[in-house]
Amino acid sequence: MEYFTRLLRERGLVLDLACGDGRHTLQLSKKASSIVALDLSFNNLKIAKKKCQSTGNINFIRGSMFSLPFRKEVFNGVWFSQAFEYVSPDKREDILASIRHVLKPKGILYMSVETWMYSSILRSIKELWDDFKLYFSGNS
Repeated sequence: MEYFTRLLRERGLVLDLACGDGRHTLQLSKKASSIVALDLSFNNLKIAKKKCQSTGNINFIRGSMFSLPFRKEVFNGVWFSQAFEYVSPDKREDILASIRHVLKPKGILYMSVETWMYSSILRSIKELWDDFKLYFSGNS
């Protein structure tokens, strides 16, 4: 997040796309002048609002990442964390074009996706569980 906010250079308007429960929204609000937090889930927005109630620079909007309700080139940055994996392959180019549409010409996009280490989910979970056990056995 530090790198993303440093790249913004100015403390401008940031879209927290598919903000979920606001886990990143609060941190972003400390670095940017204004945040728009968008999520489709009413419940997630309710949790995010409560989590971020001490700030005054966040606007929460219930909406779909598939139909962004913003004008062209309005955001200095878009934070899109761990939601792209929910976009079906046939809609990925469309959503990226929508993000490009709302970003200012020199805007910054941060995007991360949740991935598994191996093609087998069971193997990935076993590997993560082994790491988890190792971590806690070493910290006893």
